[in-house]
Amino acid sequence: MRAARALAVMFAGAILGVVTGACSPGPSDRDEPPSLVLVTLDTTRWDRLGAYGDVRARTPFFDRLARNGMQFRNAYVDASTTLPSHATMLTGEISLRHGVRLNGQFALPDAAVTLPERLRDAGYATAAVLSSAALAARYGLDQGFDHYDDAITEDYPVFHERWWIRGRRVQGNQRRAWQTRAAARRALGALGGGEGEPAFLWIHFVDAHQPVDPPPPWDRVPDLPGYDAEIAVVDREMGWTLRDAESVLGECVVAVLADHGENLGEHRDEGHALFLTEPVIRIPFVLNGPGVSAEIVEVPVRNADIAPTLAACAGLPPEELGADGVDLRTGGVRDIIFAETRVPTVTFGGAATQAFRTDRYKYVRSPREELYDLETDPQERINLVAAEPERAAALREELESYVRATEHRTAAAAAPVAP
Repeated sequence: MRAARALAVMFAGAILGVVTGACSPGPSDRDEPPSLVLVTLDTTRWDRLGAYGDVRARTPFFDRLARNGMQFRNAYVDASTTLPSHATMLTGEISLRHGVRLNGQFALPDAAVTLPERLRDAGYATAAVLSSAALAARYGLDQGFDHYDDAITEDYPVFHERWWIRGRRVQGNQRRAWQTRAAARRALGALGGGEGEPAFLWIHFVDAHQPVDPPPPWDRVPDLPGYDAEIAVVDREMGWTLRDAESVLGECVVAVLADHGENLGEHRDEGHALFLTEPVIRIPFVLNGPGVSAEIVEVPVRNADIAPTLAACAGLPPEELGADGVDLRTGGVRDIIFAETRVPTVTFGGAATQAFRTDRYKYVRSPREELYDLETDPQERINLVAAEPERAAALREELESYVRATEHRTAAAAAPVAP
């Protein structure tokens, strides 16, 4: 045990040494736009990171990025599964509008306008390195990328059939963090070919997703359960990857956020696809780099904001990307937060589960209506539908009106993908 703890401390110390130089924040002395790095963390809860108060967390790199940049304390996703959430990040439109509402069943159409397309038109070299087959190019997120490394897709249908239905583990369905880092280094080699050309790199780490199986020595660290150990591994590899990015790209703006969180026993659930609880839809989110102030942001923000924010960092008009996001550096207050999951529909039949959050209250429309006062009941234990029927009815009407006004209001709504 002591040896495992010592090795973990050694890795953390190495990361802290890397952090001092990785894509460091502060004003830029260059006239050209900065390179941009988007890191997305699969299945990562906001409350399992040191920056958000978890004293057990081994996340020194993320914590320093948060300390020296914008840390968003109330960030939300619009979908509880990987593909819809990432489609929102890259388009600035929520899933109601872009139409990618399930993993593996919809593809973003060519008519959609994405962040990498806008950046490439502006002279950026673009690359993506994915670690989950849910993000394979066949689902349309490769638009605008010069280099799209999704070479881990072959076992995806087998993964779903055997892991989720038969309960059997299948190897080869996803990259481990160290493999993702190696792939990112290859992508950086391709990006480094254009002298003086800014670059956009998207890196996705899937390790916190089930099945949880941290590598040695993290599987033996005391007081660090498997899920938290996987997050620690990702933090270490993310740190080294961003060091590599700085060595190739120079000064860059870095955004790190999760595609969704995870229930870890809350509400009698282990997972994220079926429910829209706070542990699932509330995410960690930091922005760091030139032109980004160091501050804690308490107002609600959402994953749709990342595309216009990074576009603005590149000197592009943020309003060109989607109807649902804003440039977070200039502020903006959200009246509501919307989220949806259609997994219950395909699993059990019936309507999708949708959540609608105001400043204080959260209404959930599913087979069972739910209403929570998040100010007095942040754990969502007391359903107030029976006690406050008028409030529930008003929020139900707001939700229905919002869905009617938003759903597929674009020519680029997604189409089903053939199996």
